[in-house]
Amino acid sequence: MSKWNRLKTKITRRAWREYLQFKREMFHQGKRELWENCQKIHFYCCIMEYFHYRKESSHDWKVLAYQKQPIWAMWDCYQQNEHLEYSTWKDVEKILHELERQDGGKWKEWKSCG
Repeated sequence: MSKWNRLKTKITRRAWREYLQFKREMFHQGKRELWENCQKIHFYCCIMEYFHYRKESSHDWKVLAYQKQPIWAMWDCYQQNEHLEYSTWKDVEKILHELERQDGGKWKEWKSCG
């Protein structure tokens, strides 16, 4: 398995763990809290769908290599940048590109993976 494939697997596992934890937390919320978190719930679901179906092609994930909670990092980036959206895979990739820009190049050491 290549270094990039191992990294991708690691990021995906972290994302799934984070997603499942988030889901458990949402199940314990009251109606009001669920209502107030509906956009975040939708965001988490869309990001997990992206990770599930885009495994084979996107090297944009490298910026998430340093994130213990990759979805939260993407959510935080989305919240800080009102021009970003997440309804399409291209939109999700724009969030990843913005994370790269904010990250200042830490992810570049993975650029040679593949």
